[in-house]
Amino acid sequence: MIFLSQLLGAEVSDSADQMLGRIEDIVIRDIGTLYPPVVLLVLKQSGKTRLTVPSSVVEIWGRDVALSQ
Repeated sequence: MIFLSQLLGAEVSDSADQMLGRIEDIVIRDIGTLYPPVVLLVLKQSGKTRLTVPSSVVEIWGRDVALSQ
């Protein structure tokens, strides 16, 4: 299980290993369970630009986060 505190600030790269941004927040689907599924990652890019990425295209290995597509 991965905790939010482990993900915040982690770099996210694309399939070409280019950094897209750092995880700033997540969006969950509240289905009334103890561990609700994550549906989006909110990335902070340079400046104030933000990017949302569906969790379905993300692979996470500890603090290594990459797009799988």
